[in-house]
Amino acid sequence: MRKFWNKVDIGDNIHSMVKGENGLYLGMRNETGEGSMTCYDIFPGAVFMYCDYHMEFCESRFKSKGDLLCIDYCIEGSFENEIKKDVFTYQKEKELNINTRKYHSGKFIFPQRHFHGITICFSIPEADQSLSEIFQGINVSITELKQKFCSKSEICIIKATEELQHFFMSIVSIPELHRIEYMRIKVAELLLQLKTLRIEDCFIDVPYIHKTELQKIKAVREKMVENISRFYTIEELSGMFGISQTALKNEFKILYGKPIYAYMKQYRMNLAAAILLEQPQQKIAQVAAVVGYDNASKFSAAFSKVMGMTPIQYRRKEKSYQLNGL
Repeated sequence: MRKFWNKVDIGDNIHSMVKGENGLYLGMRNETGEGSMTCYDIFPGAVFMYCDYHMEFCESRFKSKGDLLCIDYCIEGSFENEIKKDVFTYQKEKELNINTRKYHSGKFIFPQRHFHGITICFSIPEADQSLSEIFQGINVSITELKQKFCSKSEICIIKATEELQHFFMSIVSIPELHRIEYMRIKVAELLLQLKTLRIEDCFIDVPYIHKTELQKIKAVREKMVENISRFYTIEELSGMFGISQTALKNEFKILYGKPIYAYMKQYRMNLAAAILLEQPQQKIAQVAAVVGYDNASKFSAAFSKVMGMTPIQYRRKEKSYQLNGL
């Protein structure tokens, strides 16, 4: 293992660990689901990780023993992190979280029950030395990037530009052949992009939500999903839970990644899709009624808009997949 792993303590809550020549696989599990991190040592002082969580939360006992800079990119989902007592921050899809790992111990909550992302961590100054040796003539410094993004705060969240989004999607599935060499080149490309990036063009004020407001927002969601056939207005929910309409709309989107109505529409259609498959005897009108539509035509139009096909087409397609063993 390379020097990076000597600079961190990953904690004792890992249920499985498989070490390889170039890195390791870490598996996590609790009563809410499972998660994993597949880590690659790409050069001394630098680790590349694929992160995949299907759970409500994950306990982290990570401790840094050195000077770190980490880049976290959210491909799908979101996560909640308590950075100090009763104060929480969030990262959503297509956002980069550039940080020093100061606030990386504790409970990470995944409001959508899943999170997919890519993390690249650097141990300074080992990584700087490696970069100067491997990429001679390319003037990029992790130390300078830390100063650029984290001089005012330990956390800097930015909206990924189209170029950065394209970059991360290009490394979601890297061919196994020459994987480490490919990762080295791509990481150097990323560092150069960050070096030339104008922070003011994509900086996001780190969204903080206090515990009392957070509890109200989560209670609003529970109210809606427990009464899925009922369509609540923002005004109704605001009055029920004693939160302003503006705060409700803004903080719900921060927490769950979408406006209330868009989130609930997606939730309803996901539930409808599950019913269509699990209960094939149910008529479309019956499925529509379960998720709050008293008109089958309106339900079918909404389902098509979200899922890209009508309920009947979806049921037939999935049945065909199952019959063909796909």
